Order: sequence, then C-alpha cells, then structure tokens
Amino acid sequence: MATIRPLLAFLALGTSLLAAESDKLPLPTAADSGKLSLPTAAAPTAAEVIAKAQAAMVKNPDALLKIKSLHLEAKITDADGKGAGSLIIQVAAPFKRREFAYNANHSIETITCANGLEGWTKSSELVTGGRAQLGVMRYEAVSTLKDMAIDELAFYGAPAAGSGKVAYKGEAEVNGLKVHSVEYSYRGGFKVTRHFDAKDFHLVASDLPGAGGKVQRQVVDENTWVEGVSFTKKETVLLDGKKVSTVEYTQVVVNHEVPDAAFAFPQR
Repeated sequence: MATIRPLLAFLALGTSLLAAESDKLPLPTAADSGKLSLPTAAAPTAAEVIAKAQAAMVKNPDALLKIKSLHLEAKITDADGKGAGSLIIQVAAPFKRREFAYNANHSIETITCANGLEGWTKSSELVTGGRAQLGVMRYEAVSTLKDMAIDELAFYGAPAAGSGKVAYKGEAEVNGLKVHSVEYSYRGGFKVTRHFDAKDFHLVASDLPGAGGKVQRQVVDENTWVEGVSFTKKETVLLDGKKVSTVEYTQVVVNHEVPDAAFAFPQR
C-alpha cells in the first residue's frame, strides 16, 4: 500500500490543478478523440492478490486460522498413465514435515522428515525385509523442509517478517488463462511462484525451481472441499513444460494429530 497511496495523492493533486485551469484550456473536439487515452489500471500488489486468493479458497474466513496440521495421501501415475507410486505427507505447526514415498509396487518406503531443528531420511525394503538405511539431512535440506511446512500451513499467506518475502511478478498466461503471479521467497532458500486466476483468483499452477535450472510446474486440474477449505484434488506435474506425472490426492485430513515424537530422529 505504501506505493499506492503516493500515486493516488499525486493523481488527486493533478485533478485539482486541471479543474482550476479548465476555463483557460480549449475543450477537446471530435478531431482530438483519437489523441485521448484512458488511464491504465494500476497493477495489484502481492498482498491484494493473496487476500483475494485466500477468500476464494475458503467459505469461512476463520477456517484457515484453525488449521494446525495436514495429512495428505496421494497416488502418482507417470506420463503414460501407469502407476508410479504413492505419497503420504504430514505437516504440523509450527514447521514439522514428514513424507512417506512408495514405489510402484510398494516394495520400498522412503521417509523424509524434519522438525525444524534436525532432519533425517530412512529407506526400507518392505517386501524382502532388508536392512533399513538411515541418513542425516544437511542443514540446507532441513531449512528447506521447514520453509515448506510453514508455507503449506500459511495457505498462500506471506512469510512472517524476517522469514521471507512476497513479490508480485505481473500478469501471465497459463493453460489459456490470464493469471496474476506471486513469488514467495523464504530465508531458508525455498521459493515458489503461484499463479492465480485473474478472474476468480483460484490457484491455477505453482512453479518450483528444479535441478539444473529446470522449472517444475504443478498445474491444478481439480479441487475438493474439506471442512470449508478448497484443496487440490488432482494436479499435473510438468518439468520444463513436459508432462512427467499426475498426482491425485485421495485423502485430505485437517488437524490430524501426529505426536511430536514422530518427527524426532529415530532411535537406532
């Protein structure tokens, strides 16, 4: 708003000056009509786009404030429509995140977990019962998962002061839709750009930086309502514009209780 108020004040001053001098200036004629131009609308701020996007995703404005954790389950198919695995994602305030990933035949389980202070990974062979491999996350990876947890529970909200920032990146077109793009940058390094429909402000797609400078785009195909909040039900994942998979969320649970011990480093 700091940039809008001076602009409006400048326009108001300009209008009063024109009014005072109007009797000294010739009135425009029909011949001048082609020379006249209408003022262009000011671009929205990131805060304005976010406010409208949040209003579009919830039936009760207080509902978002009451969500402190999420439990998501999804199945994944590859670009050819074949089963490629499944996911379970658990997020809990303030910044805990745990993810279970399974391969196509559910023979291997990979857990990625962080509680904001430490993180770990664990890979297990479920069918053969082979020895599980436990790994310790680097600090950078823990910071990224912390940012992701905060972002997911913020429901498009801007990062808190000191932890990141948002920036309006202008208008664009995604899948034939005009969108407003907002970039979210977190102090820990996590970054995501969200594209909101210019008409009703629902989420159209999200872009995340991938390996080697590539861009991973998640395009929303379908939504579902859970306890008055709109969640993505199905999305298409593209890598530099090429489809790599489809993710369908089969279960979404809000305020799912997960004990703090579940996010702690496992005992050997």
